[in-house]
Amino acid sequence: MTTSTTIANDVRAQLETLGLSGAGEIHRNLAPAALIARSLARGEGILAANGALVVKTGEPSGRSPEDRCIVKEAESADVLWGKINKPCSAALFEKLLGKARGYLHDRDLYVFDGFAGAERNYRLPVRIVADASWHALFAHTLFVRPAPIELEDFTPGFTVINCGALRASADIDGTRSSVYVGISFKRQLVLILGSLYGTGKTTLSADPLRRLIGDDEHGWSDHSVFNFEGGCYAK
Repeated sequence: MTTSTTIANDVRAQLETLGLSGAGEIHRNLAPAALIARSLARGEGILAANGALVVKTGEPSGRSPEDRCIVKEAESADVLWGKINKPCSAALFEKLLGKARGYLHDRDLYVFDGFAGAERNYRLPVRIVADASWHALFAHTLFVRPAPIELEDFTPGFTVINCGALRASADIDGTRSSVYVGISFKRQLVLILGSLYGTGKTTLSADPLRRLIGDDEHGWSDHSVFNFEGGCYAK
């Protein structure tokens, strides 16, 4: 029989393989009410008149597409490099990953485990690791939430390490700005530094051969149409 203690130890062990082995507590898949309460207690945000949590993301106040890059490695050989998919070195990624490890050391970590994609045949298990409790709340809203039994043997296909409050340094780290969003297919990691921004626009998409008009967060296969997300996050 799998116990909650065993599962918690498994999650900590998985995080330790990424170098996230501090002594802080790990809070996994907390309920929204608990995350909101923690956000308020930690001074991360305030409650609006309708009871919604409101936070200030600071600068940048929008997306930073120029600061998003993909690590150039064997696993990214099929990436179409260009204006959107910009390469960065593995050395830079590892340097900033080390900086993130130092920042997160001994901090409490808020973990959300869930899925990108509602279609079981194509969904991707994802893990979000952050030190801001409201980022775990955002992930809870954004991604497809797992059933309790699915958390017992959960293994992420990609892990997002979110250190939005930790800024990169163009002079010291060699980044373009204080924001860095790096993706490593080899490590199956996404690393976010310098940006707390988390929402965006909705773009309509259509296919002339199918009777579907939806936003760019829909997927379709030979036998289904499905959401990539589990909720709504657009402004």
